[in-house]
Amino acid sequence: MASKTESTLKNMVLVLLSVALISATSLGYIYEFTKKPIEEAKLQKKLQAMQEKHQPIVIEYDAGHKNYVFYEDSQLLTQLVYYPYILIIVFSFFIILSQTLSCINL
Repeated sequence: MASKTESTLKNMVLVLLSVALISATSLGYIYEFTKKPIEEAKLQKKLQAMQEKHQPIVIEYDAGHKNYVFYEDSQLLTQLVYYPYILIIVFSFFIILSQTLSCINL
C-alpha cells in the first residue's frame, strides 16, 4: 500500500494551482475548438431569420452569375415600432395627472 502524502499548505496550494492550470488550459482549448462552429450556427440562424422576413435582393452580373443580398430591419425601424405605444402611455399619464389635479382644485 502506498504511503499517504502529508497534507501541508504547500502541497494543497500546489495541487490547487495544478488543477486550476489544467482546467484553464482545457477550457481555453475547448473554447477555441468550438468557437468557429458556434459562430457559423449563429450566422446560419440569422440568415434563416432574414430569409423568412424579407425576400433577398438579387444582383446579376457576368453572364448569369447571381449574388443575393439578405437584409433585416434597422435598429431605428425596430425602435419606431414601439414609438406610438410609448406616446399613448405618456399622453395618458398627463391626461390622468391633469384630471387628478383639476379634481383636487375643486
